[in-house]
Amino acid sequence: MTTTTRPHTDDGTAPSDRQVRLGVLGAVLVVAALVPLLFTGPGTDLDASSVVRTGRGIVHHLSYTPSRAPGTPVYEAAVGVLDAMGGIPLADLGSLLMAVVCAAAFWKLAKEGGIAHPLPTTLVVVANPWFIIAATSIEDFVWALALMLVGVLALRSRHAWLAGVLFALAIGSRSTTVVLVVAAVLAALWEGRDARRDAAIAGGTAAVLGAALFIPAYLSADRTFRFLHNDFATASPLVQLGRFAVKDLYLFGPLAALVMLFAVPAVFALRSRWRQEWLVRFAFLGLLFSQLLFLRFPWKMGHLLPTVVFVALLLGLALGSRPRLLYGVVVAQLVTGFVTVNLFAPNHPNRATSARPELTATWGPVVRDTQCRIRYRHDSLSPVRSVRERAGVCASPFAVVEP
Repeated sequence: MTTTTRPHTDDGTAPSDRQVRLGVLGAVLVVAALVPLLFTGPGTDLDASSVVRTGRGIVHHLSYTPSRAPGTPVYEAAVGVLDAMGGIPLADLGSLLMAVVCAAAFWKLAKEGGIAHPLPTTLVVVANPWFIIAATSIEDFVWALALMLVGVLALRSRHAWLAGVLFALAIGSRSTTVVLVVAAVLAALWEGRDARRDAAIAGGTAAVLGAALFIPAYLSADRTFRFLHNDFATASPLVQLGRFAVKDLYLFGPLAALVMLFAVPAVFALRSRWRQEWLVRFAFLGLLFSQLLFLRFPWKMGHLLPTVVFVALLLGLALGSRPRLLYGVVVAQLVTGFVTVNLFAPNHPNRATSARPELTATWGPVVRDTQCRIRYRHDSLSPVRSVRERAGVCASPFAVVEP
């Protein structure tokens, strides 16, 4: 009889254990490096000031007016509590801690889902410039993703009711997270009767509790559904498609996109594993739904963070024998965070209807965002909207305002 043992390194430590220690050390170093940004205001997101105002209304007056349609009641309440306890820096710290939860939950999901190299797969998410920006700002993206991923872990562990509650909280942090919850539920349809029952319980619980979380928004709109109205103007289909394609390219950056081209055949080959592996189904469905949603609303880069999560899962699943490509994507994103190359020049930044080709080097999104939030940190809570939005205009992709 033969026994199978885990390979060990020269010091007798199992590789997976060493990866865990390296991951924890890396997380500590990254968090320490980002802490100074917590003291530079709420960030450059155009809705940050509205979220703070709504949160303060909840805490100080027990009143609720959504920061924007349809509201993010869970996140707005969390910001209000953190702001009351320690001001804007503590609210920013909340995002940083939820980013850590998001990364930890993603790593566990990757490891339990059979991904051969969960650490570099997780680093694909953590190294993304837009993830780093959201992790130090008053933005709901990492909150919703963290709650959703922890909910997925609960669902996979047969804690269906808990998963439903976590899914509802994720939807209450960002309403569009509902499409990611649907992806998780649909992915369970091939898993057998028990998995389908758990998915039904989790999905039903999320639907009921998630809807209940928006009752205050319904009441604030005089008991009408006006709170669901989105006031963003929609451009022509061709312009929408152009915005969608360019922002998708700059989600990872041109350099990382070039590296990822080498993984495309392996990713397409995952289709043969659709029926056998839940994580393959979840990753493909999540990517499809998040991309369709962004095609309809191609606005902020942070809206694409779910796409980062699902692309990372697909890369991790496809590149089991080629971890160097994963590390290549990580390094390319880190470089892009500091310096990038513009391939397009829009005719009107932030409201472009066309663009011309160009080739210019410029500061990457992390550097630019940091410069803009420092420069405009005293304007973030101004009563004048045009003043509040200076930081967001300054930090937006292809902006012409110099930080």
